Amino acid sequence: MIVSNFELLVKRIATVNPDSGGISRVFRRVIQGYFLQVSNLEVSRSISLFIKITIPTSTGNREIIPSGPNGNVQIIFDNGTINNRFLTLTRLSSSNTSFTEYQTSSFTLNSRQTGLLTILPNVGLFFSEPNQPNQLNPDLEIRGYVELRQRRRGGFPSPFLFTPEANVLVSPETRGTFLDDDYPTNSTSNELDFDQIAYGLTIASGKGQNIVESVPLITFDVNVAGGLVDDIPQLRQLVRNENPDLEEDELDTFVNSLAAMKGNKEVQKLIDVINKKK
Repeated sequence: MIVSNFELLVKRIATVNPDSGGISRVFRRVIQGYFLQVSNLEVSRSISLFIKITIPTSTGNREIIPSGPNGNVQIIFDNGTINNRFLTLTRLSSSNTSFTEYQTSSFTLNSRQTGLLTILPNVGLFFSEPNQPNQLNPDLEIRGYVELRQRRRGGFPSPFLFTPEANVLVSPETRGTFLDDDYPTNSTSNELDFDQIAYGLTIASGKGQNIVESVPLITFDVNVAGGLVDDIPQLRQLVRNENPDLEEDELDTFVNSLAAMKGNKEVQKLIDVINKKK
Protein backbone atom coordinates (compact mmCIF):
# COMPACT_ATOMS: atom_id res chain seq x y z
CA MET A 1 0.00 0.00 0.00
CA ILE A 2 1.14 3.54 -0.72
CA VAL A 3 1.20 5.46 2.56
CA SER A 4 2.17 9.08 1.91
CA ASN A 5 4.76 11.53 0.66
CA PHE A 6 7.76 12.39 2.83
CA GLU A 7 10.37 15.14 3.04
CA LEU A 8 13.77 15.07 4.75
CA LEU A 9 15.54 18.38 5.38
CA VAL A 10 18.73 19.63 6.98
CA LYS A 11 19.14 23.21 5.76
CA ARG A 12 18.49 26.89 6.32
CA ILE A 13 14.82 27.78 6.36
CA ALA A 14 15.48 30.50 3.79
CA THR A 15 18.26 31.43 1.39
CA VAL A 16 20.85 33.70 2.99
CA ASN A 17 22.33 36.54 0.95
CA PRO A 18 26.11 36.42 1.47
CA ASP A 19 26.13 40.23 1.83
CA SER A 20 23.46 40.29 4.53
CA GLY A 21 25.84 40.23 7.48
CA GLY A 22 24.32 38.85 10.67
CA ILE A 23 20.83 38.43 9.23
CA SER A 24 21.57 34.72 8.70
CA ARG A 25 20.64 34.20 12.36
CA VAL A 26 17.02 34.88 11.43
CA PHE A 27 17.06 32.08 8.86
CA ARG A 28 17.66 29.26 11.30
CA ARG A 29 18.42 25.69 10.25
CA VAL A 30 15.79 22.96 10.33
CA ILE A 31 16.15 19.22 10.74
CA GLN A 32 13.05 17.43 9.47
CA GLY A 33 12.18 13.73 9.43
CA TYR A 34 9.33 11.31 8.69
CA PHE A 35 7.50 9.35 11.40
CA LEU A 36 5.11 6.47 10.69
CA GLN A 37 3.09 4.66 13.34
CA VAL A 38 1.82 1.24 12.21
CA SER A 39 -0.60 -0.96 14.16
CA ASN A 40 -1.24 -4.61 13.32
CA LEU A 41 -5.03 -5.00 13.57
CA GLU A 42 -4.96 -8.74 12.83
CA VAL A 43 -6.50 -10.65 15.73
CA SER A 44 -4.59 -13.91 15.52
CA ARG A 45 -1.35 -13.51 13.55
CA SER A 46 1.84 -11.52 13.38
CA ILE A 47 2.87 -9.74 10.19
CA SER A 48 6.30 -9.11 8.73
CA LEU A 49 6.58 -5.78 6.94
CA PHE A 50 9.09 -3.53 5.21
CA ILE A 51 8.91 -0.08 3.69
CA LYS A 52 9.77 0.88 0.15
CA ILE A 53 10.94 4.41 -0.64
CA THR A 54 10.80 6.03 -4.08
CA ILE A 55 12.50 9.35 -4.88
CA PRO A 56 13.44 11.13 -8.11
CA THR A 57 16.81 9.92 -9.35
CA SER A 58 19.15 12.61 -8.08
CA THR A 59 22.70 13.48 -7.12
CA GLY A 60 24.31 15.44 -4.32
CA ASN A 61 22.09 16.80 -1.60
CA ARG A 62 18.91 15.22 -3.05
CA GLU A 63 20.22 11.66 -3.25
CA ILE A 64 19.78 8.95 -0.61
CA ILE A 65 23.08 7.36 0.32
CA PRO A 66 21.88 4.27 2.19
CA SER A 67 24.97 2.95 3.96
CA GLY A 68 28.63 3.39 4.75
CA PRO A 69 30.45 6.28 6.43
CA ASN A 70 28.68 8.82 4.21
CA GLY A 71 25.19 7.38 4.59
CA ASN A 72 22.84 10.35 4.90
CA VAL A 73 19.63 8.58 5.99
CA GLN A 74 18.85 6.44 9.04
CA ILE A 75 15.72 4.30 9.43
CA ILE A 76 14.74 3.14 12.90
CA PHE A 77 12.04 0.76 14.19
CA ASP A 78 10.70 0.84 17.73
CA ASN A 79 7.89 -0.94 19.56
CA GLY A 80 7.13 -2.32 23.01
CA THR A 81 9.87 -4.95 22.97
CA ILE A 82 12.34 -3.58 20.40
CA ASN A 83 14.06 -0.31 21.25
CA ASN A 84 15.30 1.76 18.32
CA ARG A 85 16.56 -0.98 15.98
CA PHE A 86 18.27 0.36 12.87
CA LEU A 87 16.92 -1.09 9.62
CA THR A 88 19.19 -1.57 6.64
CA LEU A 89 18.32 0.28 3.44
CA THR A 90 19.05 -1.21 0.02
CA ARG A 91 18.93 0.43 -3.41
CA LEU A 92 16.81 -1.68 -5.78
CA SER A 93 17.87 -2.70 -9.27
CA SER A 94 14.48 -1.48 -10.57
CA SER A 95 15.78 2.09 -10.26
CA ASN A 96 16.38 4.05 -13.45
CA THR A 97 17.17 7.55 -14.69
CA SER A 98 13.72 8.80 -13.68
CA PHE A 99 13.28 7.38 -10.19
CA THR A 100 15.27 5.50 -7.57
CA GLU A 101 13.76 2.85 -5.28
CA TYR A 102 14.98 1.58 -1.92
CA GLN A 103 13.67 -0.96 0.55
CA THR A 104 14.37 -1.61 4.21
CA SER A 105 15.02 -4.83 6.04
CA SER A 106 11.88 -6.30 7.60
CA PHE A 107 10.27 -5.73 10.98
CA THR A 108 7.59 -7.75 12.74
CA LEU A 109 4.44 -6.70 14.55
CA ASN A 110 2.61 -9.28 16.61
CA SER A 111 -1.17 -9.27 16.77
CA ARG A 112 -2.50 -5.88 17.96
CA GLN A 113 1.01 -4.44 18.34
CA THR A 114 1.94 -0.88 17.34
CA GLY A 115 5.37 0.14 16.10
CA LEU A 116 7.03 3.40 15.13
CA LEU A 117 9.16 3.78 12.00
CA THR A 118 11.29 6.87 11.48
CA ILE A 119 13.14 8.00 8.37
CA LEU A 120 15.67 10.56 9.56
CA PRO A 121 18.58 12.54 8.17
CA ASN A 122 21.93 11.41 9.56
CA VAL A 123 22.62 14.63 11.43
CA GLY A 124 26.07 13.39 12.44
CA LEU A 125 27.24 14.32 8.94
CA PHE A 126 26.33 17.94 9.59
CA PHE A 127 26.73 18.62 13.30
CA SER A 128 29.58 16.43 14.49
CA GLU A 129 31.90 19.34 15.36
CA PRO A 130 31.16 22.98 16.24
CA ASN A 131 31.94 25.68 13.68
CA GLN A 132 32.48 23.32 10.77
CA PRO A 133 31.34 24.55 7.30
CA ASN A 134 28.82 21.72 6.86
CA GLN A 135 26.97 22.64 10.05
CA LEU A 136 26.89 26.40 9.31
CA ASN A 137 25.01 25.92 6.03
CA PRO A 138 23.91 22.27 5.81
CA ASP A 139 22.09 21.25 2.66
CA LEU A 140 20.06 18.04 2.52
CA GLU A 141 16.70 18.03 0.73
CA ILE A 142 15.08 14.68 -0.16
CA ARG A 143 11.46 14.11 -1.18
CA GLY A 144 9.51 11.08 -2.33
CA TYR A 145 6.85 8.65 -1.18
CA VAL A 146 6.63 5.65 1.13
CA GLU A 147 4.98 2.26 0.61
CA LEU A 148 4.25 -0.42 3.21
CA ARG A 149 4.61 -4.03 2.07
CA GLN A 150 4.48 -7.53 3.53
CA ARG A 151 7.23 -10.13 3.60
CA ARG A 152 6.51 -13.76 2.77
CA ARG A 153 6.15 -16.05 5.72
CA GLY A 154 9.39 -17.86 6.54
CA GLY A 155 10.15 -21.47 7.39
CA PHE A 156 9.62 -24.72 5.48
CA PRO A 157 7.61 -24.91 3.33
CA SER A 158 6.25 -21.42 3.88
CA PRO A 159 8.37 -19.57 1.28
CA PHE A 160 6.07 -21.16 -1.31
CA LEU A 161 2.86 -20.22 0.42
CA PHE A 162 0.43 -17.38 -0.15
CA THR A 163 0.60 -14.61 2.47
CA PRO A 164 -2.85 -13.07 3.04
CA GLU A 165 -3.54 -9.35 3.15
CA ALA A 166 -3.02 -7.58 6.48
CA ASN A 167 -5.30 -5.13 8.25
CA VAL A 168 -3.31 -2.19 9.63
CA LEU A 169 -3.74 1.29 11.08
CA VAL A 170 -1.24 3.90 9.87
CA SER A 171 -0.47 7.44 10.98
CA PRO A 172 2.30 9.33 9.09
CA GLU A 173 3.76 12.60 10.37
CA THR A 174 6.43 15.14 9.65
CA ARG A 175 8.39 16.31 12.68
CA GLY A 176 11.19 18.82 12.77
CA THR A 177 13.43 20.93 14.98
CA PHE A 178 14.58 24.49 14.34
CA LEU A 179 18.12 24.96 15.62
CA ASP A 180 19.62 27.97 17.32
CA ASP A 181 22.22 29.51 15.03
CA ASP A 182 24.91 28.96 17.71
CA TYR A 183 24.29 25.19 17.81
CA PRO A 184 26.43 23.18 18.28
CA THR A 185 28.67 24.96 20.80
CA ASN A 186 31.27 23.99 23.37
CA SER A 187 30.11 26.77 25.67
CA THR A 188 28.05 25.80 28.72
CA SER A 189 26.91 29.38 29.36
CA ASN A 190 24.94 29.91 26.14
CA GLU A 191 21.17 29.62 26.41
CA LEU A 192 20.12 28.17 23.05
CA ASP A 193 16.70 28.57 21.48
CA PHE A 194 14.97 25.60 19.78
CA ASP A 195 11.51 25.22 18.26
CA GLN A 196 9.54 22.16 17.14
CA ILE A 197 7.13 21.40 14.32
CA ALA A 198 4.87 18.36 13.93
CA TYR A 199 1.93 17.76 11.62
CA GLY A 200 0.06 14.81 10.17
CA LEU A 201 0.44 13.93 6.50
CA THR A 202 -2.32 13.06 4.07
CA ILE A 203 -2.65 9.29 3.67
CA ALA A 204 -2.94 8.13 0.06
CA SER A 205 -6.09 6.11 0.74
CA GLY A 206 -7.72 8.97 2.63
CA LYS A 207 -8.21 6.84 5.76
CA GLY A 208 -6.19 5.55 8.69
CA GLN A 209 -7.30 1.91 8.57
CA ASN A 210 -5.87 0.20 5.50
CA ILE A 211 -5.03 -3.13 3.90
CA VAL A 212 -1.46 -4.12 3.09
CA GLU A 213 -1.66 -6.22 -0.05
CA SER A 214 -1.29 -9.99 0.03
CA VAL A 215 1.94 -11.60 -1.19
CA PRO A 216 1.44 -14.20 -3.94
CA LEU A 217 3.09 -17.57 -3.77
CA ILE A 218 6.31 -18.13 -5.69
CA THR A 219 5.64 -20.07 -8.88
CA PHE A 220 8.02 -21.89 -11.21
CA ASP A 221 8.15 -24.85 -13.56
CA VAL A 222 8.92 -27.74 -11.21
CA ASN A 223 10.16 -30.04 -13.97
CA VAL A 224 12.53 -27.46 -15.45
CA ALA A 225 13.78 -26.40 -12.01
CA GLY A 226 14.59 -29.99 -11.15
CA GLY A 227 17.19 -30.05 -13.91
CA LEU A 228 18.78 -26.76 -12.83
CA VAL A 229 19.58 -27.38 -9.16
CA ASP A 230 23.29 -27.57 -10.08
CA ASP A 231 23.17 -24.29 -12.03
CA ILE A 232 22.28 -21.54 -9.58
CA PRO A 233 22.38 -18.62 -12.09
CA GLN A 234 20.02 -20.43 -14.48
CA LEU A 235 17.74 -21.50 -11.63
CA ARG A 236 17.68 -17.95 -10.33
CA GLN A 237 16.75 -16.60 -13.76
CA LEU A 238 13.97 -19.18 -14.12
CA VAL A 239 12.38 -18.11 -10.85
CA ARG A 240 12.91 -14.41 -11.62
CA ASN A 241 11.21 -14.73 -15.05
CA GLU A 242 8.06 -16.16 -13.48
CA ASN A 243 8.12 -13.87 -10.41
CA PRO A 244 9.21 -10.40 -11.59
CA ASP A 245 8.03 -8.72 -8.37
CA LEU A 246 10.10 -10.97 -6.10
CA GLU A 247 12.49 -8.99 -3.91
CA GLU A 248 16.18 -9.71 -4.45
CA ASP A 249 16.86 -11.11 -0.99
CA GLU A 250 13.75 -13.30 -1.16
CA LEU A 251 14.87 -14.58 -4.56
CA ASP A 252 18.32 -15.47 -3.26
CA THR A 253 16.94 -17.24 -0.19
CA PHE A 254 14.40 -19.16 -2.23
CA VAL A 255 16.82 -20.33 -4.92
CA ASN A 256 19.52 -21.33 -2.45
CA SER A 257 17.00 -23.27 -0.38
CA LEU A 258 15.69 -25.01 -3.48
CA ALA A 259 19.18 -26.00 -4.62
CA ALA A 260 20.08 -27.27 -1.14
CA MET A 261 17.13 -29.66 -1.20
CA LYS A 262 18.49 -31.66 -4.11
CA GLY A 263 17.80 -35.32 -3.41
CA ASN A 264 15.84 -34.46 -0.29
CA LYS A 265 12.62 -36.39 0.29
CA GLU A 266 10.95 -33.12 1.29
CA VAL A 267 11.10 -31.87 -2.30
CA GLN A 268 8.03 -33.85 -3.28
CA LYS A 269 6.14 -32.28 -0.38
CA LEU A 270 7.06 -28.86 -1.73
CA ILE A 271 5.90 -29.80 -5.19
CA ASP A 272 2.59 -30.98 -3.76
CA VAL A 273 2.18 -27.65 -1.93
CA ILE A 274 2.87 -25.68 -5.11
CA ASN A 275 0.48 -27.72 -7.21
CA LYS A 276 -2.32 -27.40 -4.64
CA LYS A 277 -1.89 -23.63 -4.48
CA LYS A 278 -1.90 -23.06 -8.25
